[in-house]
Amino acid sequence: MVSHWLFDFFVHRPDLPLWPGGPKVGLGLWNYPRATIIVELVLFTIGVMLYRDATEPLDRTGSVALWSLVIVLLAVYMATAGAKPPGDTKQLAWARCR
Repeated sequence: MVSHWLFDFFVHRPDLPLWPGGPKVGLGLWNYPRATIIVELVLFTIGVMLYRDATEPLDRTGSVALWSLVIVLLAVYMATAGAKPPGDTKQLAWARCR
């Protein structure tokens, strides 16, 4: 998708080809973890606000469920934001199977 490639352009190191076999580009935001976390949290906040404004809970349960989900997602993100990536793909595969 073009929109996905556009977001990848900002975060990837220069490894994204403009076209198959073409020059590779990327701004490398991933090289700056603090900036990456800030950008991701801003985008998450914008997404939550857009969802909140575009929908209306039918009752109190809907409102509590939304904000509970937001809190859980933020907690999981913060718990894993500084984690090192797995050493190899086998470790990743085992982690996903459990």
